[in-house]
Amino acid sequence: MGWAVNLIIGGLADSAVPRLSDLPFQFSDRPYMSMPEIKVRCLLRDLCNTLDRELVVFFDEADCLHEGPLIMFLSQLRDGYIDRYQFTETRFPISLALVGLRNIRDYRHKVRAENESAGLASHFNIIEKSLTLADFTNEEIRSLYGQHTEETGQIFEADAFDRAWYWTEGQPWLVNALAKDIISKQMKIDYSRPVTGNDFDLATQNLILINPTQYDSLLERLKEPRIRGVIVPVVNGEESLLKDIPVNDIRYVIELGLLKGNPQVTESLRASNPIYGELIVRALTENLQQKSSR
Repeated sequence: MGWAVNLIIGGLADSAVPRLSDLPFQFSDRPYMSMPEIKVRCLLRDLCNTLDRELVVFFDEADCLHEGPLIMFLSQLRDGYIDRYQFTETRFPISLALVGLRNIRDYRHKVRAENESAGLASHFNIIEKSLTLADFTNEEIRSLYGQHTEETGQIFEADAFDRAWYWTEGQPWLVNALAKDIISKQMKIDYSRPVTGNDFDLATQNLILINPTQYDSLLERLKEPRIRGVIVPVVNGEESLLKDIPVNDIRYVIELGLLKGNPQVTESLRASNPIYGELIVRALTENLQQKSSR
């Protein structure tokens, strides 16, 4: 479990403001740095004590932690807040955001049975509010890309907006990933070239074929029986098999951004966008593809 905590510490060291390496003392010399069960909490406390303002921390991809490391991490965050409220001289980040593909509470079933509860002492009760980044509208995509045009002068032709919407249906990560591929890789930051619909088609092919991080995340999600039990019938056109699936499971898959539709009307369910539709099929058939290539 110590390796997971070390990754968290490394991320804080690289991104904290001020940088830990610029502080007048070395965190590596602190006795708690050899104790993974407390060092995230203690490091955040000491970092706050060096600042003349409140600290806000975003932990990106926090949901990548599982079981023991997850509990250790959440426990330290919870203990830090308890200490701050009980002891006025103790400082701790005023706000923490755990950013990921799902609500951290959805991992409770990996740690204990659904019918078990730790009550208010649960490590998962640290969350005050859960927010979901909704898909962009067509107009919001145009506005986002328009900000790039304002800053660089690079224009997006009309069919570029149309193809961006067609492929992504507003999924935020995809909207940004396609534009980044076009501008950074295809055009190599040449702002004099206009962005066209064909550019978005090519960027989509690149994204699907190179097995991006998003594809790896899909693979991990589809290993979960709760998700797979909903996705497979939809992909196979066998929505009638969903009649025995709890509506909450269907709603859960929709909230994850994998499917769109009415959870009460299984015939309405479909992949949330063409890119995810292709990636889901590839993920589900990956084993077959590997066998056929041998």
